[in-house]
Amino acid sequence: MKTENIKLSDFNNGRIYDKKVLDDLVQRCNDNKLYGELGDTKYEHDVNISNISHIVKNLEIFDDGIYGDIKILDTQSGNIIKSLISGEYDGLGYNISERSMGIVENGIATVTGVFSYDIIPFTDDEYKIKNRRRKIEKIKNIIKTKK
Repeated sequence: MKTENIKLSDFNNGRIYDKKVLDDLVQRCNDNKLYGELGDTKYEHDVNISNISHIVKNLEIFDDGIYGDIKILDTQSGNIIKSLISGEYDGLGYNISERSMGIVENGIATVTGVFSYDIIPFTDDEYKIKNRRRKIEKIKNIIKTKK
């Protein structure tokens, strides 16, 4: 099962991606070593082999972001994703989340490493709550900068 041309990273997210990081991503993809997991892994940098669900293929970098194909693997986690994509679980959706690290200086985030692109399932309610929280945080930041 393959989903084509998914936007994996958005360059309009306020982060700066070092060329070395992007080159490393492309090389890992070309070497078939850019795996992802099902679920939110929080702060883990290593991909857990027992939770691998997919591999990223055909990585391309454009002016607006990083795109690639996701090949769902025949693993326990991969089969759950296949069920999500097929719509078997009504009311559940999924996002693709970049698992990365970086440094923040003067309010500017620079990505120094990308570990994987994980598939995060969510319910409609969770998605609405998360977006509401993001909007509140943006408003708080606007208020702070005006003071």
